[in-house]
Amino acid sequence: MKVFLFKGDLTILDVDAVVNAANGVGPMGGGVAYAIKKVGGHEIEQEAIRRCKEEGPFKPGQVYVTTGGQKWKHVIHAVTMMHPAEPADYDSAGEALAKAIKKAVDLGVISLAVPALGMGVGGLEPRPLAQTFAKVFKRLKDEPLNIVVSAFDKTFLMELISAMD
Repeated sequence: MKVFLFKGDLTILDVDAVVNAANGVGPMGGGVAYAIKKVGGHEIEQEAIRRCKEEGPFKPGQVYVTTGGQKWKHVIHAVTMMHPAEPADYDSAGEALAKAIKKAVDLGVISLAVPALGMGVGGLEPRPLAQTFAKVFKRLKDEPLNIVVSAFDKTFLMELISAMD
């Protein structure tokens, strides 16, 4: 696995799939979820809501996959909170990240954009979240995948660099 860092909007990245910081019921109304819906199309949210009704609700730490709409092959929804705007926790963010990586590999994804799961709407702090990400990346280092971690928060990205050493 190769991990790249990008300070900015993950929706502008040219990748096969993107990870959404999701809730377990499907609506994509805020944060990175809204940005993904805006760029990829409303069909992403429509499928997410349908999947959650039929197979969910999904719990924090779980993942599910929808169409990537007009931009990506897939959106991998990494559930960090049960309902919109609830607080996230580090264990669930790490579990969801690991499952999203495994799911991407299973789908044949070569390049994957990942946001700082749980940090925005979910309220997680940059340093412990970066440490959580680093642990997952180290554990899954042999997976055949290029990951671009995208965040607007410089502190998170700098902490991730430190934690990866």
